[in-house]
Amino acid sequence: MRLFSFRICFVNLVLLFSTQAHAAVPVVTALSGVSNSTLTGNVTAYGGFAGNACVNPDINLPCDNCAGAGLTACNSSRAYQTLMFRVTATHTDAGNLILVKSDNTMISTSPHNATTVAAPWSAICAGLGTGAISDCETTPAKDGTIKVCIDKDLDNTYDSGEECADVRVKIVQMPALTYDIASTDNGITNFTPYPGDEKIYLEDLQTSANFPNLAHGGKIVGVRVFIGEGNMTAAVPGAGLAPKDLSVIEDGNTLDDSVVDGLTNAVPYWFRLGLIDEANNVGYFWPPTPHTDGNGKNCDVEACAYTSTPDEVVGLLTEDMNCFIASAAYGTSFNEKLDTFREFRFKRLLPTEAGRHFVKAYYHYGPIAARFIHDKPVFRAAARGLLWPAYGFSRLALSLGMGPAFLISLTLSLFAMTVIALPLLGVRRYLKRA
Repeated sequence: MRLFSFRICFVNLVLLFSTQAHAAVPVVTALSGVSNSTLTGNVTAYGGFAGNACVNPDINLPCDNCAGAGLTACNSSRAYQTLMFRVTATHTDAGNLILVKSDNTMISTSPHNATTVAAPWSAICAGLGTGAISDCETTPAKDGTIKVCIDKDLDNTYDSGEECADVRVKIVQMPALTYDIASTDNGITNFTPYPGDEKIYLEDLQTSANFPNLAHGGKIVGVRVFIGEGNMTAAVPGAGLAPKDLSVIEDGNTLDDSVVDGLTNAVPYWFRLGLIDEANNVGYFWPPTPHTDGNGKNCDVEACAYTSTPDEVVGLLTEDMNCFIASAAYGTSFNEKLDTFREFRFKRLLPTEAGRHFVKAYYHYGPIAARFIHDKPVFRAAARGLLWPAYGFSRLALSLGMGPAFLISLTLSLFAMTVIALPLLGVRRYLKRA
């Protein structure tokens, strides 16, 4: 019995000491003086160094070099050599925090205390493993690890046994110029804005094969939509309306959200996209300037393929986005066929004058027909049968265009009519002979 009790006590003591040792490891709670950071999972600090150098910066804050940058890569939270990189962490052991290289040598003896330690980015850059350099401005990308440790004996050096936590540091530049049209590393190279009610929708995004991981060493995490009124010249950083940021689906090449809202109906807008990497660098602008679209229009001075005008009537409905009759027929607004009808409305009807008239008429009479059939199973079944040809035509029009879709549909209709008419004609002749 005594031996059993001794074992229990021994196990409890081991657990107690191991828990205390684990608790002594500093836990990073904040990173400042950085362009971006991640505190969940692997703690990561990003330094974005795109665009022109900061002018008379406050060494405690990143700078914004995007105003007036035009279509040169920039960063609204840009890092720089003298910017103080600060780590705040909690820990249970007595002592101050210090920053240490991965090889356990000191990074800096900059001011530090029990909860916060700081060093300029020049020292951080020099501390990122072998081949590191002290000038962050001259390296296109650098990825390494530093450590924040508890200096228990307050001697400003790391001693064996002192507890540390890793902080990954990623320095990211971005090409200063806009686009090399011939390059295969351009990110997004085309898109189409479609009108909605006080909003537009970005569709048909074309991306490079290696998107979102581009050659400059950064991963694209978002798209910044620049909005100009009057011309494309205003759709640049620091001009036009406040830009809208849209996130890129993780490890994908599509947007998590494609809606740019807060616009005014009946007002034409010009749209340009800039790509945002994980260090908040912004660049890879599309369309570049000067730019002529596929119709030969100069986007800087006239309406072009990257112009769209929100409209209360011909865009998607603000609240329910229903295709009235189709929704009533299928009993839900989420049937996959409705997405095809909406895409057909966006891409084939709304861009043409005749299509817009058709949509307006549909918006006027559609709700009446929908209210009539929504609670009548027989009529709903009949409506679904009638919608099949419309669905087929929509698919053809989206794939081949309106002209080929009309020809194919007309051919199929004539064939169907012939198949139906010939047996009926034979029956009539048989009845006459009888």
